[in-house]
Amino acid sequence: MLSDSFRKKRGHFFSNPAFWALLLVFVPMFWSGLYSENIFYWAGRMRIKMPFLGLPIAFFFLPKLTAQDFRRLAIFYVLMMCLTAIGVTIHYALNFEAINKLIGQGQNIPVPRNHIRFSLGIAIAVMISLGLFLDKKPLNRWQRRLGLVVAVLLFLFQHLLAVRSGIVGMYLGLLVFLAKALTQKEYRIYGFLGVFLLLLTPFLGRKYLPSLENKIGYMLYDWEMRQKGAGNNYSDSGRILSMQLGLKMGNEHPLFGIGAGDILDEMEQELRPMGITKELVPHNEYIYYYATTGGVGLTLFLMGILTPIFYRKHYKNTLFLSVQVILLLSFFVEPTLETAAGTGYYLLWLLLGLLYILDE
Repeated sequence: MLSDSFRKKRGHFFSNPAFWALLLVFVPMFWSGLYSENIFYWAGRMRIKMPFLGLPIAFFFLPKLTAQDFRRLAIFYVLMMCLTAIGVTIHYALNFEAINKLIGQGQNIPVPRNHIRFSLGIAIAVMISLGLFLDKKPLNRWQRRLGLVVAVLLFLFQHLLAVRSGIVGMYLGLLVFLAKALTQKEYRIYGFLGVFLLLLTPFLGRKYLPSLENKIGYMLYDWEMRQKGAGNNYSDSGRILSMQLGLKMGNEHPLFGIGAGDILDEMEQELRPMGITKELVPHNEYIYYYATTGGVGLTLFLMGILTPIFYRKHYKNTLFLSVQVILLLSFFVEPTLETAAGTGYYLLWLLLGLLYILDE
């Protein structure tokens, strides 16, 4: 099967920019090694970015992934996320007082692995569940009911989880669906109902969910400390500081940046006089590229991540666009692609979405 697919598709990879454009994410980081002093750290960045060389090619030459196959994968994924959410909720309920106290101190509800990535996974699961509900070619008669039930449960759970990037990503993704629904007569009633719920839910969540209320309280306290000039050791203020320093480095080397190998050392030199000893890099993927590879590298990076969305108007696929909005939003609050897990997660959903669109 794979050899047949390779024979049919060889020579066509570079005729499909949606796949080969992802190589542009790798290129600026690679060339920055030419002017990086810390080669060992640069080599670590290259190891993490290697999937941008291999996975687009591997997915392109895969045997056909049909839309029906994608539906089966989608059902499996949303069910797994729903079961995991139930487990997290039970653990939270059994340790209600202790966990709420930790949230008030800037911690999060315990989840499998990274809390931000998990919340983004929940947001994506909500989009996929909606896609299963609105699907005009369901696998069977219970697919649409399952999609609606899981979408509602995970929507509520996301507010309980109280991870802001996940909540904002989910709302932006839902806005993509609502904008499409409001333009189509058969779904317009769902669109108006959805707008009403999106406006109402944050107020109800803050009133009835202690985890969300405590998270908002800590955020306001963090901001107050920052206004007093004492916020650098707090979560949000630390993120803002890292972005400010990243912009400073990019502005000082606007063309090609300081080099991916030197970002950690340069950040340490900036942070040490402030009494901050923890390792910190810009908590923003766009700023990270600007600081390390300059305006040239940032331009290539943007071309790499936006081409798959705009090529042949892929953005017209509502589910694909909603998931991409969530992933690209995460780049504003985390250096998502500077971890192996983040890189793998991004490429998995992008490339699966492209294969789904090609079949549709």
